[in-house]
Amino acid sequence: MNKSRFAIAVLSLSASAFVGIISSEGFSPVAMIPTKGDRLTLGFGSTTHEDGRPVRAGDTTTPPMAINRTLSY
Repeated sequence: MNKSRFAIAVLSLSASAFVGIISSEGFSPVAMIPTKGDRLTLGFGSTTHEDGRPVRAGDTTTPPMAINRTLSY
């Protein structure tokens, strides 16, 4: 397999994994507790903001912001 085909295959697998993560987590525009005893989550299951602050009750996000946060992990 040549290098460009390998790179395309790796990118495709990465994109598929990302879509899988987003699909399994679900989206929440407002901070919520997903199950009793868990930490507050926001967007696609994030428990912290980009700067490391924990998610707090009342925090909100948009889908594009949540995707950016998920990609930054």
